[in-house]
Amino acid sequence: MAVKVCAVCGKEIDTVKDGYVTCRDNFLQVMYFEEVDRSDNVFCSQECACELLMIEHVYDENPDREADVKGCSGECDFCPDAGDCEQCGSV
Repeated sequence: MAVKVCAVCGKEIDTVKDGYVTCRDNFLQVMYFEEVDRSDNVFCSQECACELLMIEHVYDENPDREADVKGCSGECDFCPDAGDCEQCGSV
């Protein structure tokens, strides 16, 4: 059994059975994560990853304002249904 530990909550993760969440962005990997073995880039859930990276779901105070993020592919983690994304504003 291959086991890793969540960088946020410390939960043991069976990487074969359960898999794990990791940041694949090269910029963040180089500039943010420091551990050579990448143990600080292993998370048991998207919630733990978002907590560490300070990512949260927000709502605009002015709903008439144009969305800040454009061009959702309909495949992001925030889209409840493809093409209906509250995060980026695409419908």
